[in-house]
Amino acid sequence: LCSCPVTAADPGMTEMASCWRSRVKLPQASQLVKNSEVHCSLGPSHLLSLSPSPLVLPPSSLIERGFLASPQPGTAAVLGISRGPSPVVLGSQDALPVAAAFTEYIDAYFRKGDFESCLTRITGEMAMSFPAGIVRIFGSIPCPPVLSFRLLNTAHVDQFIPNAALLYSDLSQSDPSTRDFWLNMQALSSHLQRQAEDSPSASYYNVTLLKYQASNAGPRAAPLKLAASWKRTIVSTEVSVKYKYNAGATATPVPLTNLQFLLPVEEPVANMELQPMASWNSEEKRLLWQLPDACDEKAPGGSGMLTASWEPLCGPTTPSPVAAQFTSEGSTLSGIGMELVGSGYRMSLVKKRFATGKYLVGS
Repeated sequence: LCSCPVTAADPGMTEMASCWRSRVKLPQASQLVKNSEVHCSLGPSHLLSLSPSPLVLPPSSLIERGFLASPQPGTAAVLGISRGPSPVVLGSQDALPVAAAFTEYIDAYFRKGDFESCLTRITGEMAMSFPAGIVRIFGSIPCPPVLSFRLLNTAHVDQFIPNAALLYSDLSQSDPSTRDFWLNMQALSSHLQRQAEDSPSASYYNVTLLKYQASNAGPRAAPLKLAASWKRTIVSTEVSVKYKYNAGATATPVPLTNLQFLLPVEEPVANMELQPMASWNSEEKRLLWQLPDACDEKAPGGSGMLTASWEPLCGPTTPSPVAAQFTSEGSTLSGIGMELVGSGYRMSLVKKRFATGKYLVGS
């Protein structure tokens, strides 16, 4: 490895720290069931197969939509305010600051009206963020120190897909609970330089390094447990959905935010009654419940039941899956973590977040 003296200034990382204030923009109700292409094939039959599928995450991920995004104008970052590129300069032995972000999606299908009858799949990606000053350093020295890191708690991850252009890994590692990676520094320098040319005023640049998948985690991995029941006759329909927060899904309990449920009602109906109240989209024929954050099973919002009843105008109702959606920050569902290996760099921030993919409950 090359030993290249570098200095990092903390104010340059304040733009990345401000991502604590960022939020994921939820899709409209009409998009909830469709979701992104990574989850489009995950219906009940797909989940029942339990066989790993090719891992393809959408190009516009949570990370790219604001996971390490710059603060809004006038918003103070956690560590202060930075108004320009990172002032990272050469001159001492200080390590260069980098940040990392883990974003995960959980697909789940609950069946038989039972909280514990559930199939799940977790997909995720890891990105690193580099302050603009590092781009100048990489361009000014022939061989920057190699950036290496170790993923922790990987025993439940059954598929890794590194960014082949940037990342190396030793596939002969015998310990299933860790996985070591290191970057191709020449390729990384060129990649960051291209980003800098495209966005010369950016304070830092995000690079997706790998994707991963953990399948068949079962109900223990579901942060919100669901159960649904349908009662149908020729003249009446009643559907109820029970939900319960599962603190054991993450190492540290975190709130589920932006919680909502969507129920398609494709048939013509009359005399609809809802508890609690929901919004009805007559054009799209969908009910949408928007609920408070869920953070404790015993606290308000931690568990509850939704009910809807109506009179079908065309005979008995055909049951359809109810979809749930939520986001959360501060933890991952896979339990995966990371640490830097070697010298030359220091971890300034590790951000973790998860959200729903297709999260359905059948009758």
